[in-house]
Amino acid sequence: MKTFVLSASLVVALVSSMEGIDFNMKDMESNESLSTLYERWRENMVSLRHFDIFKENISFTHEFNNKDEPYKLKLNKFIDMPEEEFRTFIGLAGNDDPMVVTGAASGDKLFEIIIEVE
Repeated sequence: MKTFVLSASLVVALVSSMEGIDFNMKDMESNESLSTLYERWRENMVSLRHFDIFKENISFTHEFNNKDEPYKLKLNKFIDMPEEEFRTFIGLAGNDDPMVVTGAASGDKLFEIIIEVE
């Protein structure tokens, strides 16, 4: 029940943000106010992108946890991180040396199990 309420809240926030952000003449008075407006707009766009990633990954996590696997996935700080950003964060960007075993049928690499071959 709590998950549904959270999801409904996120959907409401998403729909509201899809309409754009409000601005007025005061936002256009100076470079500083325009910069602030730009940052508000940019944060809104990033939030939409991260929300889409969150939706994909939460679905994968739920499906994975319903399988008979020896471990379960949990939500963590990486749940809305784009794949390339995640790979960079853990030091795998452009690194083909480790053997990577993908846990998702869809090829979702955010939840890869990485096995180093000696």
